[in-house]
Amino acid sequence: AAVAAVAAALQPDGKPPTSPVWDLAWPDDREQLREWFGISGPMPAEPPRLRNVSVELYRHHAERGLPFIVEDAMDEWDALRTWRCDYFPRAYPDEQVVVFYEHTKKKVPLRETTALPVPMHIENTANRTLAGLPEVASYYWYAIEEKSRPHSRVQAELAAAYALPYFVDRTADNEATVDDRLEIFIGQAASGALPHTDQMCEFIFSCQVQGRKAWRLGMVPPVAELERLNPGFVWDEMRDAFAAFERVAEQYPLYAWTQRPGDIVFFPPGLVHSTKVVPADARSDERGADSNCSTSFSLQFRDPQPYRFVRRFADRLMQDGRGVGDCFFPLWLERLFVFTGVWHFDEAAGANVLCPVEQRAQCAARVFDADIDPDGDGYGTHAEVAALPAAYGLYADDWRFDADKWAREVIAMHDTDADGRVARAEWLPTIEQT
Repeated sequence: AAVAAVAAALQPDGKPPTSPVWDLAWPDDREQLREWFGISGPMPAEPPRLRNVSVELYRHHAERGLPFIVEDAMDEWDALRTWRCDYFPRAYPDEQVVVFYEHTKKKVPLRETTALPVPMHIENTANRTLAGLPEVASYYWYAIEEKSRPHSRVQAELAAAYALPYFVDRTADNEATVDDRLEIFIGQAASGALPHTDQMCEFIFSCQVQGRKAWRLGMVPPVAELERLNPGFVWDEMRDAFAAFERVAEQYPLYAWTQRPGDIVFFPPGLVHSTKVVPADARSDERGADSNCSTSFSLQFRDPQPYRFVRRFADRLMQDGRGVGDCFFPLWLERLFVFTGVWHFDEAAGANVLCPVEQRAQCAARVFDADIDPDGDGYGTHAEVAALPAAYGLYADDWRFDADKWAREVIAMHDTDADGRVARAEWLPTIEQT
């Protein structure tokens, strides 16, 4: 997805279009971001490093979109022991990979990836050296994708080398997501990925096998605030998105750290991220951290969705047209709008219609009182919300539907004080915000 997004944004000569973003006044939102992400010290910070992670701790971070690093989740995976830079060309010499950011999408067989360095310098939109950003491209192998069913022999062998992390819920959604998508990255020192967001709606986890990789994570910029601070500037997705992402990573990163073999970093959809392979030094360990070559792979999980994060930063995420903007409908907005009165069935029209803007507060209040809080105690509980789909005949034909999971997601989207239930005072502002 990132390759396609970059290719679409490039000019015919392969260079990014000129953007005024580097010269704009920039919103100072560090304190609100610091508060949400729980960063108490200087920024950029390192995400918390965890071991022996419980399901509850994982859910806490995932629902809120809080990045974290797990140090012990790959210990039993064959991938950690075998997926070195020289392994793939030997094991799968004829499999095709692309040069990351190569806008012609030229493919090369894996046997040619041993001829490092990658013959492609990548330019950022500032056309100058930026601290922490990559200088040359890496190889990218989309080894398993959802449409490639049944798996080939190669895909089956690859999938057998890793598993769902031990603390992630064993739901059908998670098993399918991890099984149906695998991206592998191979690169030399100074290679990596320029700042971007991904066109996917799932929580991402990136697993480092060989070498060390410098990471930066940042928040997508608030487009409305950029336009307010800079009269005359009008955001252009094609022209400005990548320049804005690079400025976020260079000047306003939330997190910056070095990932070592065996580390898995988890982060939510919608965060700007960039990577750069760190050159080898005197330090080394049995997992190959001294290597000038890096191998890593990325997977996703779908449950839980980061609904608290989505609600808090909806105004920013909706503007990310090349990334997670498309996740709002139907995935995220279905949880946000369901039973809020925004949509309701109009018998005269014979279809679902939008409640008029001027009446949405009344629509939401009526639905909350009738459906979300039928006992009138001022709160919608998990049990009350979970009972709604059956009462209205929703999802009756979807054998995968889990009412408890659905209720947990709906509550997470609206429950701003995180007490596990939805108050009337929390429900109504959702309509105003959206």
